Amino acid sequence: MTLTAAKEAGAQTITLTSFYRSPITALADINLIAGSKETNYRIEAMSSRIVHSTVLDAIFVAVNVQMPERARKAQARTAEAVASHRL
Repeated sequence: MTLTAAKEAGAQTITLTSFYRSPITALADINLIAGSKETNYRIEAMSSRIVHSTVLDAIFVAVNVQMPERARKAQARTAEAVASHRL
């Protein structure tokens, strides 16, 4: 499992899930629980995906505001890593 490998490598791990009792929460150092009630007329879990996306975006912005130079370097490394996979 990716989370276990990250922990074994010394990383601090964070989960983002809709369910407090999800098995993955026992493995992570920090758990972010963010969900929403799904509606009966949606087949997919769209509401929770929007909530999760919003939480991740807020974290991204907070990191950029707190550590702009480090964030810029990380974004540049990420862009370089995925550049060869673009169509």
